[in-house]
Amino acid sequence: MQQDMLYVYEVYREGSFSKAAQKLYVSQPTLSISIKKIEEHLGISLFERGTNPLKLTEGGSIYIEKIKKIMNIEEDLYSEINDLSNLKSGHIRIGGTQYFNSYILPLALQKFNLLYPGITIELKEDNSAKISDLLLESSIDLMFSCNEINDNEFTIKKVFRDELILGVPYGFSINKHLSEFALSKEMIVNDFYLSDNCPCVPIEKFKDITFLLLTQENNLYHRAISICNNAGFSPIIKMHLDQLVTAFNLSCAGLGATFVSTLLVKNNLNSNNLIYYKISSPLTTRYFNVITKKDKYVSNIVKKFIDIIVNLYENTPNSGV
Repeated sequence: MQQDMLYVYEVYREGSFSKAAQKLYVSQPTLSISIKKIEEHLGISLFERGTNPLKLTEGGSIYIEKIKKIMNIEEDLYSEINDLSNLKSGHIRIGGTQYFNSYILPLALQKFNLLYPGITIELKEDNSAKISDLLLESSIDLMFSCNEINDNEFTIKKVFRDELILGVPYGFSINKHLSEFALSKEMIVNDFYLSDNCPCVPIEKFKDITFLLLTQENNLYHRAISICNNAGFSPIIKMHLDQLVTAFNLSCAGLGATFVSTLLVKNNLNSNNLIYYKISSPLTTRYFNVITKKDKYVSNIVKKFIDIIVNLYENTPNSGV
């Protein structure tokens, strides 16, 4: 992509000349002068200078949309050329939440790296909403999410079923009254929670305790709120967190109860600090999908990675797809 387009695109992404200059490793005056020359050449203003963050003008919006199309064409070109290398070289950009990247991807990445050591891997980590935006603007090649996704823009394939349970700190007095429902980490590790013999606790029993929930941009926040609301109460929220792993670790420190993935319980050293409860609700089952953008060329590298993670999890207790 030409330098002038790159400059405009980075200012658009950062919403600031100073932040864009830092990313581009140029001085702010140099960047400002370059953008001004581009605008003089086009005969229009691209940005509304009086806003913070900077906003695009109508002409600026048109210019950015064309830049995105050029970027897509360039990326598709490089992907198709790399496919001729028989997977000996290339690059893959994967987006996911901290939970997914830390607890589900590692085995797939390990296997992929053994099979295709010449492929470089870039992981993007954020909440699910922001990861979707990255895929939409073609900043990543694929993502994993349990959110509802517009299938007019994306290609979606189920790869993993994730079960949620409630984790409550040992020190909470409520645990003394619910011993017949309590589950230990060992019961989770041995998949007892999947058994029909595993009792489900009435979630309304926890209406007076404090919860740690994710922010509203996260799918799990809406699931947690709906689970509680369907039982006739609104949870007492002590704290909102951006990532499931953070909420889990703070819950282990005794700050509040939280909804947590059984896979996270199985693979986290702190997970013995909580008592777990199975909840009777269809919302405790999340299906993670691998998602690619429909108008983007899907390289052989991306296809191979998708095959690996689908094959890796299709026969696990949590797969269910």
